Amino acid sequence: MKKYIATFLAILMGLSLLTGCSNSSPSSATSAPSSAATTETNDSSGSEDPITIGYSTIYMSPTWQQTTYAKAEERFNYWKEQGVVDELIQANANGDTATQISQIENFISQGVDAIVVIAGSATALNPVLEKAEEQGIRVIATDGLPDTDKITCKICPSDIEVGKKYARWLVEQLDGKGDIIVFNGPAGISCSELRREGAMEVLAEYPDINVVTEVNAEYNAGPAKQAILPVLTANPDIDGVLALSGVQGLASLSVMLEKGMDPVPVPGDNYNAFLRTWSEAKEIDPSFESMGIVHPNWMGAMTIDAAIRAVRGYELPKFVEIDSVMITEDTLGDFVPNDEPDDCFLEPDITEEDYVKYLGAMD
Repeated sequence: MKKYIATFLAILMGLSLLTGCSNSSPSSATSAPSSAATTETNDSSGSEDPITIGYSTIYMSPTWQQTTYAKAEERFNYWKEQGVVDELIQANANGDTATQISQIENFISQGVDAIVVIAGSATALNPVLEKAEEQGIRVIATDGLPDTDKITCKICPSDIEVGKKYARWLVEQLDGKGDIIVFNGPAGISCSELRREGAMEVLAEYPDINVVTEVNAEYNAGPAKQAILPVLTANPDIDGVLALSGVQGLASLSVMLEKGMDPVPVPGDNYNAFLRTWSEAKEIDPSFESMGIVHPNWMGAMTIDAAIRAVRGYELPKFVEIDSVMITEDTLGDFVPNDEPDDCFLEPDITEEDYVKYLGAMD
């Protein structure tokens, strides 16, 4: 695992040199924000009282969400030992947007200093989040993003660009023609809808790519496998599966291998079970190729630092775009084999320098 981390960090450093301030790695800084791209928070003196943070997520069942919260909690505890924060209140809406709105209203009533939100809807939460900001509560969004600009900061890769990268890779594998299945995340979830939007924009450029059907499933391996099984059974001659997450990629590839199908191109992410199944598919068919896009869990930790900076009065970028680093055939060997559990996401740890480069220094 140490070899993987060292090698991958070297790759990230190389990418940052190529892209400069547009950053392509956790170790790269976001572009210096213009005045129009930043949020003026409180004056730089800020309150020095320990900070209370509410953490609102649409659901906690996917492993990615659990790991992201664990990273946030770990970073919160780091600051708690230094007396900077005092309480992290978690609220899980279990997939229900109305519940999430109510839970955020409760945060406002409790008088939290900041709210970290993973939104289940790009639009429905806007009024309550804007209300929080109007009352002086700093709102930091990550992963599932609300589309309002009236919050303090958003931290995430561009899901539209992620969808474009997935689609661009697949059509290149198919030389711009063929029958495909589009395998989305849950319907109505902002990150899923945005990835689909980006993917469809690319597919529209290729009239010889035929979308046979679309499938939606939650970001859990079991339900995703149940959703894709009958579709692949009904379409054994499919040319590719445009899976828009690692869990969807894992489910698709697992079904193909279990049914004895020749695996067709399907992308994924840095989910360990997907990476291992990708490696297994190559042993069966050396010509099989895939790719993964790293969607880092350490964004959860970064939201805590962003919340602290905002409450303390530091200026933050309105949008901190985490560039989506790709795992390719050439770098797969840096990830697998490994001794980590299947149900985890492989990524290099964020460093203290990364917080400063993305969010700016705190005096």
